[in-house]
This record gives sequence, structure tokens and C-alpha cells, in this order.
Amino acid sequence: MESVIAPDELPDSNSPNLQLAQATPEECAKIWANTSASWRDSLTVPVYLQEQLFLSGVPLARNGGMTTWILVEKNLPPGRRRIFCSCESFLKRSLMTDTDGKIEDVLVHGVASVFCPSDYRRRGYAAHHMKDVAKALCNWQSHLARVAGSVLYSDIGKVYYAKFGWQPNASNWHMEFPPIYTPRSAMAQEIVEDDLGGLCRRDEAIIRDAMARPTDRTKKLVTILPDLDHMLWHIAKEDFATQQLFGKTPRAKGAIAGLPDYQAWAIWTHRYYMHPNAKSPGNVLYILRLVVEGDDSANKPSSSRENGSQLEKLERQVESLTAVLHCAQAEAAEWQLDHVKLWEPTSWVQDVITKSNISHRIVEREEDSVASCLWYDGDSGQEAAPEWINNEHYANARYPLSYGLSVHKYRARYLAGQRRQKCSTDPGEEPEWVQAMNTHWTALPKHDKPYPGLALGDDAWLKDRGKGRSVMFTFSDLVAVLRTTDEVVPIKKLFASKNYSTANA
Repeated sequence: MESVIAPDELPDSNSPNLQLAQATPEECAKIWANTSASWRDSLTVPVYLQEQLFLSGVPLARNGGMTTWILVEKNLPPGRRRIFCSCESFLKRSLMTDTDGKIEDVLVHGVASVFCPSDYRRRGYAAHHMKDVAKALCNWQSHLARVAGSVLYSDIGKVYYAKFGWQPNASNWHMEFPPIYTPRSAMAQEIVEDDLGGLCRRDEAIIRDAMARPTDRTKKLVTILPDLDHMLWHIAKEDFATQQLFGKTPRAKGAIAGLPDYQAWAIWTHRYYMHPNAKSPGNVLYILRLVVEGDDSANKPSSSRENGSQLEKLERQVESLTAVLHCAQAEAAEWQLDHVKLWEPTSWVQDVITKSNISHRIVEREEDSVASCLWYDGDSGQEAAPEWINNEHYANARYPLSYGLSVHKYRARYLAGQRRQKCSTDPGEEPEWVQAMNTHWTALPKHDKPYPGLALGDDAWLKDRGKGRSVMFTFSDLVAVLRTTDEVVPIKKLFASKNYSTANA
């Protein structure tokens, strides 16, 4: 059983004895073990630990690309010091341009995997940690290039990280498409891993050309480059998971259609949050990057729409784009994925999708995957926010920032919505039952903890509670409970006066 540390044994979160440090390999292994309950997705714990070691050696992470930051006590050496909070930062090649089109190659640090062990939560350690990280990243690895800022993707809304300087991006939304069991378009070809390097270089050249054009805008522009390292990180994670689940890996890393200079292509990744045989797993085919040659609305702020429609002008690209999207939907169906998600497509792509009657819905992200930015000026202070362009999924290369809350909480929100929808639409349901279930599934997501519906007692007690009732339901999402054991620890304190275990009755 996990021990509970007495409050007086812990340092105050404002103690000068706390410092930001970099984790040793042994401390990284300890962090991975602690985070396994929250972030192992469809993997077992031992396999998740293997995955973390594997991912630490892929191009985006190796050779200093990834840094693991920890909040510890100054007076204790590695191996003996307690880790009060941890996170990672990833080095990302980026571009910034002024209103005259002058381009500067800069660095942006991507912050991810913020985790605070259960014994140390709600004591201010995470806040202390994030403040220190914000300061440290300002000059971290600045010998390579100027550090323009840092970004993160919050899974706890827009407020918490804003307190430390990471302000929500002006837009956070995506298009979601259903999987379709259909033959793939003959117009499109698979993109395999060997194709990625050339496509990423073409993409970067297109971006640089677009950003070098002077405009009448008043703000600078910044973009994280969709380079090969980002794509390979996502694909490495995909290959590891699919090999474990299916004994094989996807050949197609995307699809491309059209003649040169009129091509459209998408690079994607398969993400399994739960085993595909689980009920409503919510697994996703993420389109990491979508490129359409000749799209004048690309690589510009989302608020900047072109005057008039380009659909007639780019008729050949319309066919190429629709062929690529249909390939993505077919790929999702073949690999048992529940959705295809495309983050913030250009205005031209939106028009094509709408006018082509491709089934989709638009999702505004208010609570999860909220892209948030902290920008620095040249004097290590915070800079007025530039406009971030190409806020696409390739840049989100790690785990969500929930400072240790289980990812299964968000799956519970999804399932609650699905069940509420089912209860309200099934014909023949009794009104009283529909009302009761709607109340239950509306209340449950508000708590995000395994508190509601708690019932404890031995078999005789349960039998007594069932007197006079024709049916009594007892249920528990046992998998979710087991995976959120860290969250259960503080609940035990609520029942300290009595032992409810049937084994000791």
C-alpha cells in the first residue's frame, strides 16, 4: 500500500531550499513509473516503460532535444532527492518574421508531461515548478539560436497555465471526420516513411516563401517548422503501439495526390488511447500536417481570409485534397480508429470540405489540447504575442498537460456524453429512467474523481439494501479506477474512522 506523507514532513512550496534541476536517467525511469497510470494509453505498464526508453532515443528527443526538468531539494543528491514535480521540454526549430518579411530562424521550447505525484499535489509545488521552468527556458539552449518562446498544450483548460505566462492561443479548434470503409481513391498514393524527408523539405520551402512576403499586418508571425524530426517522433510512438497491439505497423504514413505543383498531401499518425476492442475507446487518426500547393491562404494567420473563393482557380487541387481526405478516412477504418482529426485547416481547405459535402463536425477545444504560448523578448522578458500560424497537431509531440490527472478522466467525459445521447434518443425508454440517467451522467463529469456513487459494505449489507427492489444495479469502471490509484489516495483519509473492508468484517 502506498504510504501517505505527513504534511509537516514536506517543505513549503515557497522554500528557498527548492530548486529546478535536470533529471538523471535513473530519475527519468522513476518518473515514467509514476506516470504510467495516467499516460500509458493502451499499453501495459512494463511495455509503457519500454516505450518511454525507446522514445527518448528518437531524433526529436535525442542529443539534447528533450530535457526533463524536476523540482527537488537543494541539499540532497540525485537518487535521494524527492521529485515534487516534473516536466519535459522539446527543442523545436521555428521561424519568426516581421511585417517587412524579414525571417529569423529561432527556437521554441515545447513543454509537456507536467506531473506532480499524488503525495505532493495541492501544495503549490506545480506552481513553483512552472514558474521556474518559464524562467529557465528563456535562455535554455540559446547558443543554438535565439529562444523566441515556449508553447504547451493544456488539458485542464485555459486558466491554470495562463497564471505563469502561457496564454491560450487565439484559436484552438479542429475538424473531425468519421472513418469510412471504402476503397481508397485511385488518384492518391501512399506516403511511406522514406518519402517524409523530401516532403518536409518541400513544405519548409513553401513556408519560408510565404512568410518572406511583406504585408500590412501589425504583428510578427511565428511558426514551428513541420520538420522530419517531428514526424518521426509521432511515427515512432505509432509504430511502437501498433506493434504491441497488432503485431504489425502501418505502412502508410500519409497520402499524396495530384501532379507536381498541384499536389495535396497529408502526413498522419495512429493514436490508441485505449485498446481498440474496448467499448468507445476514442482512438484517433491525427493528420499531423496537411499541405496543398497553390493554397494562398496557407501559412497565414487564421484571421486572414482571402478575398473571394479560390475553388475555381485551384480546381485540380480540390480533387487532390478530397482524395487525400478520403484516404485518411479509409486508413482510420482499416486500423480501427474512431475519428480522423484535422487541426485548424486553412480557409481554402475549409471551403473545399464544406462545399464537397464531406461529413465532418467542427470542435472548439476549451478544455483539452489548448495550445498556449509564452513569448520572450531579447532581454529575457516577455514579448508582445506574435501570431502563431500552423497550429497543427505535428507540434504537439508528447503527453497532455494535466499536471498528473488521469487521461482516463477525459475518456470518462467522452463516454458520459455518448451515454447521455443514447439515453435521450433510444425509443421506448421510460421518462423516469431517462431523467435519472441524464442526471447521473450530467453530475459525474463535474467531479472528475471516483467519488460519486461510492457504496461500501459486505454481501449481507448489499442484500439488505436491495430489499423491496426488483432490480438493483451495481457497476464500476474497474479499469479506470485501477489506473487512477493516485487519485484514490486522498479519498482514503475521508474514511479513516472505520474499516469498511469485507475481509476484516
